[in-house]
Amino acid sequence: MRSISVIIPTYQGENLLPRLFKSLRGQTLFPDFETIVLDSSSQDATPELARAFGARVISIPKQEFNHGLTRTLGAQKAKGRYVVFLTQDTYLAHPEALERLLAPLQSAQVAASYGRQIAPPELGVLAQLHRFFNYPPRSRLISYRDRKTLGLRAVFASNSFAAYKRKALAQIGWFPALPASEDMYAFARLLKQGFWVAYVADAVVFHGHRLSLKEEFRRYVKIGSFHAQQSWILQEFGYAQGEGWKYLRFMLPKLMRKAPFSLPYFFFQTLIRYAGYKWGQINAKKGKLHPKASAPERSKEPSFS
Repeated sequence: MRSISVIIPTYQGENLLPRLFKSLRGQTLFPDFETIVLDSSSQDATPELARAFGARVISIPKQEFNHGLTRTLGAQKAKGRYVVFLTQDTYLAHPEALERLLAPLQSAQVAASYGRQIAPPELGVLAQLHRFFNYPPRSRLISYRDRKTLGLRAVFASNSFAAYKRKALAQIGWFPALPASEDMYAFARLLKQGFWVAYVADAVVFHGHRLSLKEEFRRYVKIGSFHAQQSWILQEFGYAQGEGWKYLRFMLPKLMRKAPFSLPYFFFQTLIRYAGYKWGQINAKKGKLHPKASAPERSKEPSFS
């Protein structure tokens, strides 16, 4: 039985998947992993492309897609000891990306890891700086106690390129139904259970979005809803406003130096994101979205070796 399962949610991905599958074929671990595609009833050639690559395709109705529950379905169907999540709009930057992402999980204390994301050059300076802020060039191991210095950054993660021990995911109850940020939820739960998590800067994917301002607003509505529903995460690890100010202090001097013409758009984009975030919080507190999950109990932290 293969010990690694690569899981990819898809929808109308025929123009993106060839690039991703080509990068998977180039991995040092290929073909020693299974690939599972969770397809939301695509009407294009997505299922056929996935099967041609050798993936197992699991189809779900489009309206039933959920960031948490759909990934839980894939993890529960997986055969591997380790599950790796990718999204259809990523592609691996080098042949050792998967191998390096999984390396920290060989420690008994480390339950999950996520890799570095770099925006493709065609997305421009703003997108590249945004990714650089969220995905710096230095790796780190993170434990529960690091929340005191890292704040909310301790549980920042992205299932666009992340790996988990399947047993550890099962131990925290998999991913629940969430509007967004199921990755942050899982990392917070794992840290509270006493596991360590890892950011692996030398495991790299290309990933970025060209979102309209309307799409940005909707995206941040979901993030705000998540933070309101899972308020225990903010209470334990820190509030998003602190990260927001750090982001502004990081971005402004660099944009003034590299792309001053983009500053008006950056300010308007930031305002739209903040408005969406606050609107999501307000709606969630009114009970308009998913019910709030209770905070998990804290267990004793294992020693790290």
